[in-house]
Amino acid sequence: MTKVRAGRPARLRQSSNSAACRGKSDYWGCEIMARTVMASPVTFDLTNYIETMHRALVTSWKEGVIHWHRPVVLVYRGAVAFPEGYLNRLLAVCGRNSAATGTCVYWRAPDGSSCIGMGTAVDTTVSGDQRFAHVKQVIADYPAHSATDEPTTLGSDVAAKWFVGGAFAVQSRRAPWLSWSDARAILPEFLFEQTADGRQTLTCQVVVAQGDTEANLATMLRGFERRLRMLVEQAERVDGAVVDATNSTMGSSTTATTAMPGATSTNAALPTPVSPPDESRAFLTAVADTAADIRAGKYTKAVLARRAVVNRAVNMTVDRVVPRLEAQNRETFVFAVRADEEWFVGASPERLVQLSGGEVAVDCLAGTTARSTDAAVDEQLGAELLASTKDREEHHVVVRWVTENLAGLVDDLELRTAPTLKKLRNVQHLWTAVRGLVRQGMTVLDLVDRLHPTPAVAGRPREVALEVIAEREQMDRGWYAGPIGWVDSRGDGEFAVALRSALFTDTDVHLYAGAGIMGDSKPESEWRETALKLRAMQAAIAPHGETVEATFEEAVAESVATAVDGSARGERANQAAPHTRARDDQ
Repeated sequence: MTKVRAGRPARLRQSSNSAACRGKSDYWGCEIMARTVMASPVTFDLTNYIETMHRALVTSWKEGVIHWHRPVVLVYRGAVAFPEGYLNRLLAVCGRNSAATGTCVYWRAPDGSSCIGMGTAVDTTVSGDQRFAHVKQVIADYPAHSATDEPTTLGSDVAAKWFVGGAFAVQSRRAPWLSWSDARAILPEFLFEQTADGRQTLTCQVVVAQGDTEANLATMLRGFERRLRMLVEQAERVDGAVVDATNSTMGSSTTATTAMPGATSTNAALPTPVSPPDESRAFLTAVADTAADIRAGKYTKAVLARRAVVNRAVNMTVDRVVPRLEAQNRETFVFAVRADEEWFVGASPERLVQLSGGEVAVDCLAGTTARSTDAAVDEQLGAELLASTKDREEHHVVVRWVTENLAGLVDDLELRTAPTLKKLRNVQHLWTAVRGLVRQGMTVLDLVDRLHPTPAVAGRPREVALEVIAEREQMDRGWYAGPIGWVDSRGDGEFAVALRSALFTDTDVHLYAGAGIMGDSKPESEWRETALKLRAMQAAIAPHGETVEATFEEAVAESVATAVDGSARGERANQAAPHTRARDDQ
């Protein structure tokens, strides 16, 4: 099922019939008109920008959009120069005034390029097993038409840019994920972008309906311009302290910090997440049972995740958390997206897939160990990971599966014969980069649909692993470990796996982490691995961004002991109640 909300009158909320565009040669099955849209570079003079944008959109509409028989996205991109930290000011506006800003999504790639999308041109929610095919069709129903204030100057087109995210699995959502659909596609009205080399642009994306008159367009543009001015004015009023990614402070927490089960802390500045007791015991039991299944040859691998919760202080805001994630995890994909008043935020080390000009890139990450501030110890940890039979096999499962599933979509695959190390702030992984050339007609959404979920977040065989996860995880993963990224109207785009992530609700921050289970996995070791992975978000939500190494080690050790003890007590209770145990075995 697909639900579409457009930032226009109600008549625009229905997607038009796509039959008229079938059989065309472009990726989406609809013509995309090529026009240059790059305006001359300007300072961030909003009046100048709006005047130029207005002329370009009206000219574009007059040139041919009125002859189209469907909604069309008019795209105008202008070069601007906004101050340092401006994207984070806009993120603060999103976090503090959701009613006025509409849709909000933030994205930063490992190369340093970043963007924030605000306002709602189209907002589509999708459910069901064919969710990515439905998203692809929705985008096809809104073909892009580039706008320019110089109609005689031809050049490369600027495509419309959509942001897409989805849940790990298609299912009925459970708390705390009730506001999050199986998949969602967002076309923002305004897109502020900064490239890795520092070039800054502001893109406006306007949906024009079939039958719109010039008077309709003029009314729509006046509202569009008013909303843009409001966003800019609000950004200028944001306290400048929020734009400092490395030195920002969150002030004194008004919420008491709670420790992991059984843990004590000598420094309350580091929020320590709590795994609900039932989920803690379930995770440890699930690891033991899954490892036993694998040793018995029932399947090859399953990935089990757990949840930990921190009480949300009033100052745990997205505009403070995101800059910390970026400063502490520069080699990751940092993202933030809002649904109602909730935020899903993360810093993922893993690219699911990238498609650019026909070239495909996939990262395979599986196998994890800790980092150390001692260079010699850190090197030794990496060497042990590379030599680990368990981790090498876990990694090989992922690489083999990815290459098999790209068959038929991608040609000329290239990859190393052995993994290398990808070193992050808190952990290091085994990493293999897979590269190739996409076959004609494929889009990045086709690749996402084929690859998600990979064995790195599910297991192998995939269908069996998904059954194990559904049976043994005592929670809804929601969007954790799902695909998140962007796609343009050409079919190019980039998606990450939503790892190292958390859901921010009104009252709590829900953190998620998982571990790949193999035949020789031990519950205590897998708990420790997930604790390591939680640290990225722990540090980002801390009142002053601290990390406390010694306290962390004590907390992990004590929490493992507590969870193991609780699991043992539960087992003894089961033995005392044979009828309950019998039902569990069925």
